[in-house]
Amino acid sequence: YSVGFVSPSGYAISAVNQGSDDSADSDADPVTGVTATVTLVNGENNLTVDAGLYQPTSLGDKVWLDVNADGIQDAGENGIANVVVILYNAAGTEIARDTTDANGNYLFSNLTPGTFTVGVVLPVGYAVSPATQGSDTATDSNIDPVMLLSSPVTLTGGQTDTTIDAG
Repeated sequence: YSVGFVSPSGYAISAVNQGSDDSADSDADPVTGVTATVTLVNGENNLTVDAGLYQPTSLGDKVWLDVNADGIQDAGENGIANVVVILYNAAGTEIARDTTDANGNYLFSNLTPGTFTVGVVLPVGYAVSPATQGSDTATDSNIDPVMLLSSPVTLTGGQTDTTIDAG
């Protein structure tokens, strides 16, 4: 036998066979929703075939030209296209790359909940503005000018954070 699972809208199936306890891991393939085949003999029960579900998360915002280099996105300071933005997991391993669109926007979506850091690849001739200036997290630059990385951001299931930007 194999078991097929269909995740409800807004949910995804967890990674398969994580950890060493088969009774506590997800057994469904995250793409197909189907488990491996299980053979049962007459009278046998197997109560370890299951699927974990989670709500994907998203992280993003904008890279903009900070004309006055104050670390705050002011009116008239437009986004910069074609800037490479890198997403790292909590261990510091690169897990995704995106390139800003014509308005300087980027978005990493369908992420498993966890802790992430965002980095940028500076275009030639540019520097990063001072980080975390002012009191509005939606308009301040979040990238450290020396490390070219944001502070760690922890996202829980279903959460979207579109405040991690770079001036």
